[in-house]
Parts: sequence; structure tokens; C-alpha cells
Amino acid sequence: MKKLIIIFGFILLNLVVLIISTPINYFNFTLLLPEVQDPVTDVKAGYQNNVSHGRLLWSGINWRVISQVENSTWVDDQGRLHMRLQKVGDTWHCTTLESPYTVKYGKFIWCISSPSLNLERNTSIGMFTYANNNNEIDIEINQWPGRDEHLWFTNQPGSVEDYPSNIYYDVYSDSPYLNATNITYIIDWEPTSINYSVSTSDGLIISSWNYTNESEIPHTESTICQYFGTVANFTPQSEQTKEIVFNSFQYVSRKQPPNYESVDDSDPEKEKKLYKEIIEKFKVLINKWKEYKPVSSVIENMFKLAKQGTPGDI
Repeated sequence: MKKLIIIFGFILLNLVVLIISTPINYFNFTLLLPEVQDPVTDVKAGYQNNVSHGRLLWSGINWRVISQVENSTWVDDQGRLHMRLQKVGDTWHCTTLESPYTVKYGKFIWCISSPSLNLERNTSIGMFTYANNNNEIDIEINQWPGRDEHLWFTNQPGSVEDYPSNIYYDVYSDSPYLNATNITYIIDWEPTSINYSVSTSDGLIISSWNYTNESEIPHTESTICQYFGTVANFTPQSEQTKEIVFNSFQYVSRKQPPNYESVDDSDPEKEKKLYKEIIEKFKVLINKWKEYKPVSSVIENMFKLAKQGTPGDI
């Protein structure tokens, strides 16, 4: 019986220590390390179908990177995002960035520092929100084969032939803005309208469209995406590697989504401060654990019984 009491006392003591220490270990290590300390600019290869799924911290978001080649996307010393379209063998490899959280409504603001309205034919830039193929809001820059338009605003599903009311196109080859730099692209998504606009660095509107068909406006949580690649499966005219440079991206929320400030994407410094405060509170609890009389009394009485070799009431 003496041995049984000692064993039971030891188990209970370890259980109490485990209950107290587990939150500390969890907050101190599990939450701080994965997103805050990961090398987020390291795009790692080796996944199925040779598609890289890495992370890239840019404009305050820890983007998911989807690309079939490494070194296709990076951030320079000035905080600008570079996206590259390159041919490897006989295949052109595109790149997509996707936010690690979803949003619903809001203003999405991209600024592209390199010339963006005069892309080589069959090359495309996409800036969009995405839930599925029927809930997607797009700004696309490209020239489809046989067409002269360079800029497309779309509320998917949208096409010139099948859904003409869901698509708007503008900026032709005679536009004075084809080689302009630092152009701003905006999607302003509200429950009753979607406003698309493109403007110069000094605020001059190049093109805009206000979409108001409420029955077709998406009302579902969507990720934020940007894409640089080919138009469908068409081949760019030249064999040269292509590159675009984004100055910045900003999302202005209309409704704060519940998962917006997550471990995935929030400010690492704010997270460190939050977790340190939680850890300090647990440390205070640990220092005062003897004040919890029921727990300490049970443990002390068990050891007394074990020492005396007398089973009895605890």
C-alpha cells in the first residue's frame, strides 16, 4: 500500500505540473515559432507536381507563394515585390500570391512601379479576390489574341461573348498611359456595388467602372490574390524572361473579418508582445501555485501518508 500511495502521489504531482506548464510551453514555443520566426522569404520546393508552396512577407501580409520554379518572386531592399515569368525548357512558369486569410468586402489597392499597361501580348497580370470561379472579382492586364484592349474589369463569371454585362474593357494601343509607371489599381468591393479604378501617380483616372448588379456581386469570404503569367495557355511572343515590380498593396476593411489578425499574417512584433504578456501572467500563476490550498494539501498529505506507511483519508 505504501508503494501504491507513492506511485499515485508521483502521478498526481506530474499531472499538476503538466497542467500548469503546458500553457507556458504552448505559448512560449508553439505559437511564437512557426510564423514569426520562419524564413518567410524562403520559397521551398519539393511538393507534389513540383509546385513550390512557400511564404513571402510583403506589405504586411505573409503571402502564400504558388509557383513551379524557385526564385520567381522576391522582395528587394526597398520593400518592392518582384514577380517573374520565365521559360524553363518548353514551359512558361507563372506565379501566384494568395493571402493566408479570407476577407469580405473592402478596398484593395495595388501600386505597380514598373510599366504595366503595355504588357507583351499573351502575358497577363491579375489582381483579384477569389472564393471560386463564380465568386471572383478581377482586374486583369493583358491582350487576348486578336483583341486590342489592355485592361479588363470582371465580376466572374464574365466574358465578352457569354456574360458581357459582367465585364468592362478599356485602354487601347493608342493610349498615352501605356508606358506609365507607378499606376494604382483599386477594387472597392461593397455589398451593393464594385468600383474598379486605375489612376496615374498624380491621381488622374485612366479608367473606372462601377458595377451595381447586386444579385451577381459576391457575398462570400474570399482570398486576396495576384498573378503574373500567361493568358490562358497562349505563348508570349518573345522568349525573354518577363518581370513586373509592385510598390505596395493595401487592404482597407469594410468589415473586420474574424480571422484577419491571425498567426498567419498579423504583425510579428504585436504577436510577440501579446504572447509575452500571456507568458508573464502564467509565470505569476506558477509563482503563486502554493496559494492554491486544495492542490498543495492533497500532495503534502499523500507524501505524509507514504512516509508513515499508513493508508487513510487524504
